[in-house]
Amino acid sequence: MGKELGHTGIRIECRGGWGWRVTRKQPYCIINGVDKVGLEWGRQVLVSLQPNVEYRIGVAFPYLGAPCKPAAVSVNLSDGEVQEYLYSIPNSLVVLGEGRIERTR
Repeated sequence: MGKELGHTGIRIECRGGWGWRVTRKQPYCIINGVDKVGLEWGRQVLVSLQPNVEYRIGVAFPYLGAPCKPAAVSVNLSDGEVQEYLYSIPNSLVVLGEGRIERTR
């Protein structure tokens, strides 16, 4: 568990094979099915969250107007805690199926 002064949240890094480049669209996360936060391929993005609240974080990227390669994780952070996650998709053009999200720190 990482602690950072003044920050509580998760860092999400998104990686994809060559398939995502076809869409040229950036990934995003949806917090509790409501709030949308933009992410970026190949970069870590800090998503600020309130401590001691259960969150469901979904990650995907848009393709033909729909979410593609979705993955989700539940988190509940203590004050000042920052967790790191990696969202990845298989190296293919197939848009069906799911992505993968795993905690890295």
